Amino acid sequence: MLGTMLGHYRLLSELGRGGTATVYLAEDIHLHRQVAVKVFEPNPQASNTAEFLAHFTREARVLARLDHPHILPVYEYGEQDTYAYLVMPYMPGGSLRDYLQKHQGPLPLEQALLFIHQILNALEYAHQQGLIHRDIKPGNILFKNEETLMLSDFGLVKIVEHTNNKPLTHDVTRTDSFAIKGTPDYMAPEQIQSRPDKTSDIYSLGIVLYEILTGQRPFHAEDSMALLVKHLSEQPRPLSALNPTITPILERVVLQALAKDPAYRFQSAAAFRTALNEAVKPDSAAPVLTDMSSTIVKDSRLSASPFQTQFATTPAPPEPMGPKSTGANYYTAPTSHSLPMLHGAVPTQKQTTFAPTILASYPPSTYSTPPTARATNRFTAFTYILIGTALTASIFALLYNTGYLNNHAASPSKPEVAINTRTSDRSTQTPSKTLPQPAAAAITTDCPIGNVARPAILHPVTQGSHRQLIYIVNEGPDSAPTQGTLKRRDADNTDKATPILGELNVHINEGQVTQNGQWVVYILNKNGISQLRLLRVDGQEQQTLYCAPSGSQLAEMQLSYDGQKLVFNQYSGSGGKPLLYLYTMGTGTLQMILQSQNAQAYRPMTWLDNNRVLLSSFIPNSGATLNDLYTLDITRGPNQHDADLQKLLSQNWNCGSFDASYDSTKLYVANCGTSDGHTLVGPTTITVQPLTGGTSQVIAHLDQAVTMLRAVSPTTLLLLIKNGSGDTSQNGLWRMNTDGTSLTRLSSDTTGGQSLCPFSQYAWSNVSQDGQLFALQEANPHSANRKMYYGSLDTGDPTYFADISDGTDLRLVGWSRY
Repeated sequence: MLGTMLGHYRLLSELGRGGTATVYLAEDIHLHRQVAVKVFEPNPQASNTAEFLAHFTREARVLARLDHPHILPVYEYGEQDTYAYLVMPYMPGGSLRDYLQKHQGPLPLEQALLFIHQILNALEYAHQQGLIHRDIKPGNILFKNEETLMLSDFGLVKIVEHTNNKPLTHDVTRTDSFAIKGTPDYMAPEQIQSRPDKTSDIYSLGIVLYEILTGQRPFHAEDSMALLVKHLSEQPRPLSALNPTITPILERVVLQALAKDPAYRFQSAAAFRTALNEAVKPDSAAPVLTDMSSTIVKDSRLSASPFQTQFATTPAPPEPMGPKSTGANYYTAPTSHSLPMLHGAVPTQKQTTFAPTILASYPPSTYSTPPTARATNRFTAFTYILIGTALTASIFALLYNTGYLNNHAASPSKPEVAINTRTSDRSTQTPSKTLPQPAAAAITTDCPIGNVARPAILHPVTQGSHRQLIYIVNEGPDSAPTQGTLKRRDADNTDKATPILGELNVHINEGQVTQNGQWVVYILNKNGISQLRLLRVDGQEQQTLYCAPSGSQLAEMQLSYDGQKLVFNQYSGSGGKPLLYLYTMGTGTLQMILQSQNAQAYRPMTWLDNNRVLLSSFIPNSGATLNDLYTLDITRGPNQHDADLQKLLSQNWNCGSFDASYDSTKLYVANCGTSDGHTLVGPTTITVQPLTGGTSQVIAHLDQAVTMLRAVSPTTLLLLIKNGSGDTSQNGLWRMNTDGTSLTRLSSDTTGGQSLCPFSQYAWSNVSQDGQLFALQEANPHSANRKMYYGSLDTGDPTYFADISDGTDLRLVGWSRY
């Protein structure tokens, strides 16, 4: 085809060839510049030419959506005669594969991190657009110049969700066949099994990083099948054995990216990047390495029976949804035994599309395999048959992909829930005081000595498909508690509520669930000591991470999206302003991150992302409401002051609420009022404005008081209406589109005591991970009655599962799966 004109592009020379396309250096005769033209050449003998052409068109449409400095853009798409073609910038620097072959051996650490961070940024952006690349490898990473890399070849991309762009109705890759799509050297285990997700790209990039740091890929084999089996069953050789300059903590980060089970990897590119940054800090402590071999037997999809593995009908848990909101009223500093409940509306939370797993840093000697895991890591013959069947069924595609993927030019019911009778949750579902406790090796409930914190020891748990609601049950008065319990309610088996923690003479003040649903972080008071603890959702591992000095109180904690950082206020026994602390899970580092030099103090409301916290100000011990909204950037280091904060919004939260949008680019604000300084009244105006500043736009105007607002998906807001006087008939939970349309009632609140999660604005704290159920708590202000509900986000239909009238406290924590 050299010399051929395709549109206004003259093909000059061949740059690379694959199974379905050839890439040419071409001249744009209009603009007089060199470009790369990827030409699809249909095989006249093939019966699926139309499908290949549709696939090629799909790649053009996907690329046209993307705009990122490290993603190769598309200039134009065209069809001519029997050909289809993509026009892209010409990258004369070649690919990272060419670069590695030329240099032979490991690259310097600084250069390796420069390269990998650019691709992590590109990958994070692609994932935010709902795309899984599925073919991350050095051959698809091109050099724009000596220091700038571009991610290319989205021909195998899988679209997992839509953004605000037009839905690509026909663009979803088929995954219901045995076809294996990708490059065997870089394929994640679940991708081999035709179940790729976003962490599959993390795995592939982990192999690229392994290759950059050691000069070798982790797995080698004589043929593709043997190579795929190694990805499924074999652990990579430690990096330090190939490159002694690799530190233990950096090695741990790379090996976590290569975990066999996707749940054990970093759950986002941002989490991977953060871990790398922490690993190369000069003062980074080297934790004990994870026993990565255990992840083979703990991968439920690989250790289950063959028929469960291949033909299971229960879908994998979907990615969590988006951010949450906040509402607040009168604020007082907490006492030594109890946290204040914000009067009327309680603070809310935030969330992200991708939630990373907390870094695991635990000694192999303390690892205990869950009873559901197999005691062997040998693969059954069925596994080999499965791989063979997949290879046979897709032999044409695999040969094509293997050939051209290794070239410089890459190719293209609502649950049936029964209403419980009005019986005490405590009397019918709380066990005796002798709750089963975890094995001794898994319990570390003694306080760390010397007012320091200890690192979290995190053994992942094998999770099931049932939707589980985590909540707190506190018995006895706050000042003299008799028992504190954490429970797990099965929303898909309405007769089942499982205590996961029960401890005498403690009061559990607050709690949050990590985004992956595996851990509960909570604050309790025991014998006058305020403690920060961690509990696995199966109740089998419990740790005390930090204890406040005697007389001090921990409060208002907020857990980051990736579950690796925690901010909380520490109040001294003598009163006054609290200090805001930052705790890092993987290292146990505790830093005073903010100390106010003014009369006001700050309460953390939610995380905007993994590095920025949204704060509201208040005057301690004054009874005044929360005011305004600020951003705290933790990357600026410890010991920050008021001047280091960025003010986003001037607002009195006496009545109203806020939340960031699902993509953390906008701010939704509900602004209402009070009739006497206390009684909440409408009307409420709901606005949206850019987080970076700009003009606000009204999206809704309601006659009632909206006291809690939370964004639980890219298109959905939850509103809690709580008029304190006048027309209270509309009180309850409502659903509304983010553009202000389709206002739908989900619950009725006859007592004025309903609330969403009082501790966190994240969606997984308020809505089940499949986006189908909401949860509410109810505290009747006129009696000691407490209730808990969940209901359908589509139809409402709240079902209460706990109803206690003896003063026992019930509080929502969040959703998990088990």
